[in-house]
Amino acid sequence: LTGESQATADYNALLQNLRAKAMRMKDTLETAGKPVTAATVAEALRQGVQATAVEVEPGPLFPPKPLTTTLTLNATTEASSAASRRANTVAFQHNHLIRTPLRMGVLEARIFVEALRGINHGPNGDTALPPIDIPLSSILGTDDSAAAYAAVRQACKDLYTKDINLLQVGAKKESYHRTRLVSDIELLAGSGRIRGNFAPLMQPYLLQLTTTGNFTSADIATLLTLSPTAQRLYWILKSYANLGEGRAVKRAESLETLKLLLLQDANLYPVYAEFVRRVLEPIKAEFHAPEVGFRIEWEPVKTGKKTTSILFTIPKVQQRLAVAHVANVAAAAPVA
Repeated sequence: LTGESQATADYNALLQNLRAKAMRMKDTLETAGKPVTAATVAEALRQGVQATAVEVEPGPLFPPKPLTTTLTLNATTEASSAASRRANTVAFQHNHLIRTPLRMGVLEARIFVEALRGINHGPNGDTALPPIDIPLSSILGTDDSAAAYAAVRQACKDLYTKDINLLQVGAKKESYHRTRLVSDIELLAGSGRIRGNFAPLMQPYLLQLTTTGNFTSADIATLLTLSPTAQRLYWILKSYANLGEGRAVKRAESLETLKLLLLQDANLYPVYAEFVRRVLEPIKAEFHAPEVGFRIEWEPVKTGKKTTSILFTIPKVQQRLAVAHVANVAAAAPVA
């Protein structure tokens, strides 16, 4: 296609990547000992790419005869989805979810943030949790090595098995209510996407938050520069920063609670100095980096001679992040 619209650029990029995806799928089928024909490659790709039929041109991968198989590609849908994701630059979570103990690995955290990106908020936002649909390039960049795919596959598995004790708002501390973050998740190597669904019980904590209140928003680009533990503390402290009404906020957390929130284990780092050296100081360095600029300060609080809490000074919030505008993408023209 010719033209200068973003939809056209997305469509052409998809076409350019299609052959590379087909070659990777061919290698996958060969490794699995399955027959490699245009039909088997097309069927494998079709599991993750749907829509308008595009005739396969003869070439080294697809001999001219007797094959007449078609690959399917919905350029309009894929382009619209990609543009919508790019337009969402802010992620939202209910404060109750933010303050629930949770620990993630690097790729898990990145997948979760990108999944949050896919939820549209505001007056015309989603009324039901949308399916998770993430381009693999958002997680791995240009790395398509076998090791990278294996790492993402493990991250998807870890995210699927992740469960949290998500108590209802107002529930007593002794209550127990476990749920998964996602009900299903899959890595589609042929189409280069991660797809799945949030668990149903997550809906009140992720959807229509700008109308229900008690939420915190965070810049996605900033989140993606942070390590998983720094991400967690960033969300937590920002959720309290909103209480300051434009002023700096002081918030004390016991060491036990802080380790539970960040590491999901209150018994880790029993020596305070080790917790500071291994966890708090690296996070503070990330927060103070120019690309983040979250100038928190903290000081130990002692009970007798023993440090039992951390007092955080959270910088004032100028204003709550606005809901990102989601642009409408014009439909791509059909293939001539």
